[in-house]
Amino acid sequence: MSVKRGRRGKAAEKKRAPRQKRRLTPHQVMTAWLALVAAGTGAWYAFAALPDANTIRNLENKLRRAETRLADNKALVADLNAQIADLSGQVAALQAEYAQFDPYLGALEPIDDYAATLAETLESAGLELSHTDPPDAWQSVVGDYRRASFTMDVSGTYAAVTAGLEALEAKPGISVREVQIVKSGGDPDDPTLITRITLTAHVKAE
Repeated sequence: MSVKRGRRGKAAEKKRAPRQKRRLTPHQVMTAWLALVAAGTGAWYAFAALPDANTIRNLENKLRRAETRLADNKALVADLNAQIADLSGQVAALQAEYAQFDPYLGALEPIDDYAATLAETLESAGLELSHTDPPDAWQSVVGDYRRASFTMDVSGTYAAVTAGLEALEAKPGISVREVQIVKSGGDPDDPTLITRITLTAHVKAE
């Protein structure tokens, strides 16, 4: 009986003895440390990449806005091209209309030379030129076409005034717009007339 009790007592002591903690091996410690480092490094890189993600989103928004502007500009360009085509057609039509009057137009020359030619025409008709008011330059109409208005004061008989007006209207491109006449003495049956002539000249560059 004493032997059995001794064995049982030893078994009870073993059960009551505290268990020793299991120690981690160096390999297990190293593995755990590497896992922690990898997790921390991944989190850090994810955090560090946030500004780049925001930059990408901003660039994508800018890209979409640029694409929208491009689409709007394409529509605007198409509209402008249509307007240009329409205006080009109108210019071509006007040039064709003007071309029909080419035989009736004068040749382009310096404005002062043209004014001198007009004065010679009136003087050749027997009129005395007292004043002329040529413009500074020809006015552009369309393409090679030009025009200008002239005002001239002359004096002479009724016959001379009539001859002068006919001579002017016989010149290519001249249209007499206004004639103002005032009597200034002389023969009661054929008085001297003070006349202001306003005309427009149409010419074309050769």
